[in-house]
Amino acid sequence: EVFLPLSLNNLRRTGGWRGDVFVLTDNPKCVPESMATSVLLPKPPPRQGHYSFSNYAKKFKMMLLEVLPLRSEHQHVFYLDTDVFVGRPVGPFLFKAIQSAAAIGATISLFREGTGKNGQADHSERLDPLYRSTLESADHRALIKAQLDA
Repeated sequence: EVFLPLSLNNLRRTGGWRGDVFVLTDNPKCVPESMATSVLLPKPPPRQGHYSFSNYAKKFKMMLLEVLPLRSEHQHVFYLDTDVFVGRPVGPFLFKAIQSAAAIGATISLFREGTGKNGQADHSERLDPLYRSTLESADHRALIKAQLDA
């Protein structure tokens, strides 16, 4: 919930996205109606062991085409977690992804972060050590921020 308004604002302003945005949620009140349409997740089954709501919600990533209220004008679905922020307009990236997928007859495009392909900067040399150094840190977010700010 904390990142959602920031993420939506980032996608609209920096990403230049003018199309529909759907947010899968168990709490529709957290979705700003002016920025997105909430899609209510079904109530989770009773908690069993280490199975959390987060794990329950993740399964819907694989079912987007089934749970989103798509119409005929929705030809493609672009998925972003709320903690992912864009640094440029997403239109050119999506256009290239759609063209690349169509050229090989694929129905899905996946891109690995930090590969330097598809127009993004290659941050892998900088991010890999940060990731490894945070694996054992209790305060990994603060550690990453401090290292990126350095």
